[in-house]
Amino acid sequence: MNKSSSSWIGYDWFKLAVAILLILLLLVFWRAPVTTPTPSPANPTDTPAPVTDPTAIPPVVAPPLTLDQPGPNDDLTAGAILFGGQSEPGGTVRVQANGALLGETTANAGGEWSLTADLPAGEAQVSAQSLDSTGAILAETPPLTLQIAPTLAAPVAPNPPVITQPTVGDALTAGLITVSGTADPGTQILITAGDQQVETETDSNGDWGITLDLPAGDLELYATATDPASGLSAESDHLTVSISPAATSDTNAPSPDPVASGPCGEGRLTRAGYVVAPCENLTRISRKLDVALTDLLRSNPSITDPDLIYPGQILLVP
Repeated sequence: MNKSSSSWIGYDWFKLAVAILLILLLLVFWRAPVTTPTPSPANPTDTPAPVTDPTAIPPVVAPPLTLDQPGPNDDLTAGAILFGGQSEPGGTVRVQANGALLGETTANAGGEWSLTADLPAGEAQVSAQSLDSTGAILAETPPLTLQIAPTLAAPVAPNPPVITQPTVGDALTAGLITVSGTADPGTQILITAGDQQVETETDSNGDWGITLDLPAGDLELYATATDPASGLSAESDHLTVSISPAATSDTNAPSPDPVASGPCGEGRLTRAGYVVAPCENLTRISRKLDVALTDLLRSNPSITDPDLIYPGQILLVP
């Protein structure tokens, strides 16, 4: 074998070795798994996978909290007001009004809580807060605006009236007798003398008085004062007076007409009945009230003489 043939044989072996090496490399890469390259953190569009820390403490979830009572449109009066709502069972609830503490309470096993506290009249911004064991606020309701009205004063009965005239021991004679006294200004006065009742009212100074036609005999006399605003009443002390018969006179002389005494006026209807005015008679009154005269007399059996009525006398209206 010459030198030229020897060199070509060496070159063939070299090519064979390279081919075998390439085949081996292809086999290695073909059998290896294909992996996706990890995105670079420097790329702003790539988001790293979240890492869960098994030792991390889960966030505290605030318990449900409501303020259901009272409602914003409830009619409230200054004083004790009941608040209530829902919270976590056994949780502590604090109630505040205008930033001031009203009190704290504990929700029951059903999560219901209630608290009674006093509030003055005016506008109040009320909220409820749920607290944890350390007193930290877990949740708070939105402010609730309440309109609270002033407390109405309880009606007060008037002071009992006082009868100043007549008095026990006065020498009284059957006929026209003046009864007078004092009471609270602006009150209505009902004078009861036996079976007669007459109504009047006090003046601005609290004085009152009226003239009655009283028969002879022992008579129980008292006055009742009524406050027109409250309707409450109070009675005076009961007074027993002795009235002597009127002195005998000429039977032919005309007797005075009590209705005609004093200036004429117009009677008026009251709660007690119709109050007779001077110059009125039963016929005129029956026409004015649109009732029959017989019915008017039947409703007032104390009138024995239809022609004898007097100013201030109260007639029962049928």
